Amino acid sequence: MTEAAGQGRRAAGFSLLEVVVALALLALALGALYPVFASAARRATLVAEHDRAVMLADSKLAEIDGAALRPGTDAGTIEGRYRWRRRVELMVVHDAGAPPALVPYQVTLEVRWGPEHETRSIALTTVRLGSGA
Repeated sequence: MTEAAGQGRRAAGFSLLEVVVALALLALALGALYPVFASAARRATLVAEHDRAVMLADSKLAEIDGAALRPGTDAGTIEGRYRWRRRVELMVVHDAGAPPALVPYQVTLEVRWGPEHETRSIALTTVRLGSGA
């Protein structure tokens, strides 16, 4: 009876070899999954930066006052890491009559961010009406 009881105890646990093999398999699996998680984290950061740049560009476009529109370019920085450039161009209107009171301008706002060797950018373009004077 002692032998049967001893075998029951032995069958209920894991041997040191089984534990070592299980840990080795776990280490291999985690090692293979690490690049996947690291890549996902990098992409999540890129997406967050892109979304922030789009929001900032949209905000700068919303600041435009139609009465103060003049062709030209201006630029600046936002939050110290995003650089923006706004280009305003008078659109050609094919009308032989008198100049209209409001004329269309094409406004392009470009936002750049990132280090010099990995600069990323987005550009938003819209048409706004400004005074013809």
